Amino acid sequence: MVRTITSAWVAAACLATIATLQSSVAAVDQKATNKTATKSIPPATLTGCLQAHGTKYVLTDLQGYVGPTGRSWKTGFIKKTPKDIEVVSESSTLKLKDHVGHQITVTGVQDHPVRVKASSIKQLAPSCS
Repeated sequence: MVRTITSAWVAAACLATIATLQSSVAAVDQKATNKTATKSIPPATLTGCLQAHGTKYVLTDLQGYVGPTGRSWKTGFIKKTPKDIEVVSESSTLKLKDHVGHQITVTGVQDHPVRVKASSIKQLAPSCS
């Protein structure tokens, strides 16, 4: 009889603990969802030369860009230059292929330090010189 009562108390304590843990996990998930919903990425405007690298489009020779830098064998690994930014079109109306070799300004969301999802493109010059 004592074992039965003790077992019942232990089972009830375990169920209460599980219910408490589930409610606290749900509260943490709700807070995380609220943080990501309120955090929005501001639009970025980048100016440079659009080049095609295989199936990807890359913005090179960035002007006024303060972001990740790298070193190249071309400069003897001495001079740091801005890394090239991959340009991804958000819609099918942007024709990146038509702007290859041109100096352009891209406006969009920079979701990664080396990638921007372009929402608009403006051609500044017909060549990258």
